[in-house]
Amino acid sequence: MRSTYKWGKIREKIRKRDNYLCQICLRDEKYNCEKIEVHHIIRISDSIQLAFEPSNLITLCSFHHHMADKNEIPVWVLEEIVSEQEQKKSVFMNSFV
Repeated sequence: MRSTYKWGKIREKIRKRDNYLCQICLRDEKYNCEKIEVHHIIRISDSIQLAFEPSNLITLCSFHHHMADKNEIPVWVLEEIVSEQEQKKSVFMNSFV
């Protein structure tokens, strides 16, 4: 699935939404754009329906991605960050209406 055209498109959309920065590093006021990956908050094996859902995707550096995969970063923290990103995007888009 991760080698599909659809995944490539959504992955780029999420990177753009998150300004190509690790969202955990950003919380610590560090602007890390090195080794940025898109992480599934709820694993694909747990919910295939969320595989391409923007609200289930977040950009993380490889270090934080590994931590998230090991559940060392709580799911609720990642979901909260994504919710904030989606709200910012919505406010930005609505400012052009």
